[in-house]
Amino acid sequence: MLKLAVLCFICLTPSMAWGQSTPNVPSAAYPTIQSAILAVLPGGTVQVAAGTYVERLVFPAKAFSLKGAGPGLTILDANFTGACMTFRNGPVGSGMVIEGFSMMNGTGSVTLVGFSQVRDGGGVFIGSEQGDLITYLSAAA
Repeated sequence: MLKLAVLCFICLTPSMAWGQSTPNVPSAAYPTIQSAILAVLPGGTVQVAAGTYVERLVFPAKAFSLKGAGPGLTILDANFTGACMTFRNGPVGSGMVIEGFSMMNGTGSVTLVGFSQVRDGGGVFIGSEQGDLITYLSAAA
């Protein structure tokens, strides 16, 4: 009796299997900014095209660059569901760069202080475990 061995191969693109140094948003592989953030390699760059992106970003503990097309051109809209950008998953280290974005409709997090509710971080929320994260910030109304 002849035995037949069947080998199955699963083909993954390098960006799916091991991350990518420069994912572009939007693209077939990365339709959202968050999907590209999760895939980018430490030290890499996420390039985001002009447009309005209705999503909230949660940053992992790795340093990389997140670059939009420019303020007023690449807009992050949190849709009144929390902070536009959140850093609370451990230190990202030096080398984290975010540039070329406008943020809107961020509501932040509500905490109870005494008998009052305090809302923090509508644009960017940085947890206390981050250490020295921001070395330069430019904001315009």
